[in-house]
Order: sequence, then C-alpha cells, then structure tokens
Amino acid sequence: MAFSEIVGSVSHHLREEMLSSRVVHAYLLTGPAGTGKRTLADICARALFCRSAGERPCDVCPACKQLLSGNHPDFIRLKPEKSIGVDDVRDLIERLSVKPYEAERHVVVIEQADKMTAQAQNALLKTLETPPGPDVFFLIATQMTALLPTIVSRCR
Repeated sequence: MAFSEIVGSVSHHLREEMLSSRVVHAYLLTGPAGTGKRTLADICARALFCRSAGERPCDVCPACKQLLSGNHPDFIRLKPEKSIGVDDVRDLIERLSVKPYEAERHVVVIEQADKMTAQAQNALLKTLETPPGPDVFFLIATQMTALLPTIVSRCR
C-alpha cells in the first residue's frame, strides 16, 4: 500500500512531509480502531527509509523490502500486550542511543500509545522534548484523552 491509496488530507500532508526535509520528530495518529492509523505509519516509515529516486515508498528497494518483511534494523515497533510500562520505554530509549545501523535515523511506531502508563509517558516525554537526533516517532492511539497533555503537545 502507498500514499496514493490512502484517502484524505492527512495522508496528503504526511506524504509531503515524508518526501521533504520538513519531517518533525513525533506524529500522533488518533482515531477509532480500524481506520488505518498503523497502515499510514508503516507507509510513512517506508517513505522515510526508501532509497528510490522516484515515487516513495517504492516497495522494491532493499530498505522497503526489509520493512515489508519486518526485518529493518532501524525500525522499532513497540506494541503492548496489556500496557506499555516504564521499563519498556527505558529499553526503547536505550536502543535509540545506539547509532542507526543502515539508515540515517530510527523510526519508532508505538502502537496503542494510549496504553502507556503515566510513568512510561513521563519517561518518553524527555525524549520527545529533546530528540536524540533525526529519529521519528509515530504514536498511534484510539483515545487521545488517555495521553498526557505534555505528550500530545510534543507531537504533530
């Protein structure tokens, strides 16, 4: 799936950002379950890693193929079983302290970000306030009200 298959102005704006130098460090994708938030985050990640000179993501370059197979070393997906605790976020931050292996940045997708404990959100807050480099975060949530206002304010 590519940006052209996503309907709506949000995907258009995200496409423009992913293909330009205007990428910010954190995006918050919210909405009801099943509306394509994870799919959109995955498309954005492929666009950021894609090495194609043409349309991005191309889904044929090595980086796109690695992402599609779930094997890109600089892509991190944090998906809770029940909740995301402070230790999970600390492990994530530690992993981000290591230089990316193949790409110029890490891309992090935090699924069900609204299931982060308050302590986990506070641990992530420092990283969102002062990103450790060009890393990009995609926080996916169904209930934005479950996130601390300070987390929401650090995301586009």
